[in-house]
Amino acid sequence: FPDLFFDLISNGVLLTEGEWQRLPQIHPMVRSIRISIDAGNRTTYDILRLGGDWDIMQQNLRFIAELRKSGVIEQFLISFVVQAENFMEMPEFARMGKRLGCDLVVFELLMDWNTFSPELFRQKAVHYRTHPLYDRYVEQRAQVLDILPRDSLENVVRLGQPGYETLAAGGVFSGET
Repeated sequence: FPDLFFDLISNGVLLTEGEWQRLPQIHPMVRSIRISIDAGNRTTYDILRLGGDWDIMQQNLRFIAELRKSGVIEQFLISFVVQAENFMEMPEFARMGKRLGCDLVVFELLMDWNTFSPELFRQKAVHYRTHPLYDRYVEQRAQVLDILPRDSLENVVRLGQPGYETLAAGGVFSGET
């Protein structure tokens, strides 16, 4: 399958240099690696990413950044689902992406996949204009765009249901309701 390519999505904990080296046959087929982190620091990471390991994930991020820098992979992305527990770290996360040389730092709005009660979802979903922390969320969003200025409207990546667009720093924030 000469035209087969992989876009990997991981939490970054098991994607170690050692595991990468065990699979040399797939290296030419890996087009991109996206690591879902949801935090800008260890404290929040430990709350939101149960079972994760901040230090190992950070080490693996540096390894993946080297894969990108050396041209082994075409794209390196990190992502962050915005919610009440982490939205104040959005600028910190943007700086992390910049430091790592990521092609894209993705901020996604929290979506209701029936994993939360309606009340808990309303408490967590700071992107709603009716949320008591919405204005602070908008301030954090503005700081992200100062760190990673948007180039053009073409940089917007839209996924999910209408009104729940993916937010891409380096692109445009949208989808608030």
